[in-house]
Amino acid sequence: MHNQAIETRTKLRLDAETERQQQSLADMKQSKEGERKRKEMELEAEHAIARQQLEESEANHLNQLSLIKAEAKRKQDVADAESRRQQDALDSESKLGLEQRNNDEKVRFLHSLYSQLQVDMTKYLTAEYQPDKLIRIEGSCGTDTSLKQHSQQTPTLHIHQAV
Repeated sequence: MHNQAIETRTKLRLDAETERQQQSLADMKQSKEGERKRKEMELEAEHAIARQQLEESEANHLNQLSLIKAEAKRKQDVADAESRRQQDALDSESKLGLEQRNNDEKVRFLHSLYSQLQVDMTKYLTAEYQPDKLIRIEGSCGTDTSLKQHSQQTPTLHIHQAV
């Protein structure tokens, strides 16, 4: 019986030690599992923060690209408008120069008609441009339609309107 009591005590001690080791092992496993889950959660949080920062960075980059494109388009529009304005100014100057040369040539031509051929410019220009309405004023005192203070004769005016 004494041997049996020793065996029982030894067995109980061994069982207690085994239980204590198993409990210590379970505690260590639980602690390690908790630490592993905590690290996983920290990593997931870091990944989420990194993802959010990346998304914000991408959004900022896209906004900057959009602003750069809009500014480039605005500058191009301004440059195009300035180019059109300059071209219009050149066209206007060219047209004005051509018109001035044409007018100068016409004045020289009309002056030569008057000075060399003694052409009546009123009749010539009236015939050339065919007005829609012609009003002619003639005096009855001959060709001189000016009024003289000494004259006893009262001039009579005739107005003719041709349509």
